Amino acid sequence: MLLSKVSAGAKFSISGRDAPNLPIFVTDEGTPHRPLNAYLRYRLLDENKDIKTVRDKDALHISSFLNYLYQQVPKDDLAPIEYWRRATHGKMLWFQRLLEKEGLIPDVRNQYIQSIYSFYWYCEQRRFCEGVIGINDSAKNNYEYPLYVFGSPVGSKRPFRIPLLERVTKRMRLNVGTPDDWDSALSVAFEGGSAIHERDELMLRVVRESNLRREELAHLQVSQFAEVAEGRFMTFPLQKDKNSKRRFVKFNIELYRDIHYYIENTRPEFIASINDAGYLFTGMNRDGKHFSPSYINELFAKYKVKPHDGRSVALTERFVELIRSGVDKTTAMMLISQEAGHSLASKGKTLEQHYMQAQAIFNNVTYDPVGSMKARLLKKDAEIERLKALLASKEI
Repeated sequence: MLLSKVSAGAKFSISGRDAPNLPIFVTDEGTPHRPLNAYLRYRLLDENKDIKTVRDKDALHISSFLNYLYQQVPKDDLAPIEYWRRATHGKMLWFQRLLEKEGLIPDVRNQYIQSIYSFYWYCEQRRFCEGVIGINDSAKNNYEYPLYVFGSPVGSKRPFRIPLLERVTKRMRLNVGTPDDWDSALSVAFEGGSAIHERDELMLRVVRESNLRREELAHLQVSQFAEVAEGRFMTFPLQKDKNSKRRFVKFNIELYRDIHYYIENTRPEFIASINDAGYLFTGMNRDGKHFSPSYINELFAKYKVKPHDGRSVALTERFVELIRSGVDKTTAMMLISQEAGHSLASKGKTLEQHYMQAQAIFNNVTYDPVGSMKARLLKKDAEIERLKALLASKEI
């Protein structure tokens, strides 16, 4: 009885609030999980949290734990969908250890735990469950909550303290960009229709699909795309990167061909022949100069994304591909280090973080055979409009 996610769509809104791709959680049988759907709606509308937090953190953290619980449902259980109410301190501790075993850092593990406890507290207050989470007080009653918490100190905004939170000595920066953010950015650029929008779309794709840094993107040369496209990838050395070291970069064949088309048909609008220094991407002032890293930041900001986050998303997705293919961690780290130009000398801390995120994503997704997955998607597509209506009417 695992939960799966159905997207409400890129243009979905609820109660006048834009909520692109807000997830709706259903069981394998297509039954909506009302408590989780209601909590996500509560976070978005009542607590005024941004859609990225609700969609990419709350939904992921809570559904991961609920699926962990559902995987332990006895075969003879007559009400498996109710198994989510059987959360205990011990099961939460085992889940925390599972996150650690998967390589998630303490800061990320704490985020999972906080999301899950907040969800159960909400459900207890709204009577979705009863006697699951609370503060044990033997002076008032003899009942012991299976998922117990401690009372908060005076002045605290949170109504309880979580006993399982770990001490974090140094906070690591987490990705703030997501695949959905980058898909939206590409859609805006594509729909713009002008030469500038076509240039911007390619710049977004190069960062996302080929893992380039800002400096590497700025210094791409037309001459690097002179060869005829063939095979699945085209590979060539970069002329400038972060450490001024030579490294090779791969362009998938579709992107490579689109850049060829841009060079022949669109780039001339940006270049005066006497000023052509050969840079692939330049401005409309036709001076032939490459962009500065700070300008690239400004350009990407128009599409509500950051260059470094596109690279981060791409690295995480590449790790997911390797994990899915059965590549062990050491080999995956070495491959990505070569592809992305990251050094492993400092114990590969940056790559380690991307690998942890990829492992968490992989473990939270059930990969079906293509035929089976297609059949399930077709079945769910028929339910999307019904689920949207139910969500908007607050019935799920």
